[in-house]
Amino acid sequence: MQRRKVTRFGFVMPSRDRVQGIITGVGATIVVMVLIVIGLLLLPQDRQQAVDTQPQLSQAAFEVSVDRTELNAIVEKYLNDDPSLKNKFRFEMTKTGMMVYGTYKLLGQNVDFGMKMTPEVT
Repeated sequence: MQRRKVTRFGFVMPSRDRVQGIITGVGATIVVMVLIVIGLLLLPQDRQQAVDTQPQLSQAAFEVSVDRTELNAIVEKYLNDDPSLKNKFRFEMTKTGMMVYGTYKLLGQNVDFGMKMTPEVT
């Protein structure tokens, strides 16, 4: 029986036959996997061509109706009462449109801002 080689870290080196078997097994596995991938790529596909159709306006129509008090209640509940947004800005629905106003810290100074919008349905 031959003496087995030991590395400087204390690991026993495998025999030459074992190393050749490992290399042969890994190589055969790679060859089989490549053949399977090529076979899957060459399989016929039962896919039909997609037809690009533009939806008509009448197909995607629905009606939304919200009055000013309901919209203000929704904004108050979800935006104005949010603790992370409370000191930054506020939304308010007026008779002629919607107002967004608040303060923003810019270059170490608090800057007040306001914006008036006229919402419309498109």
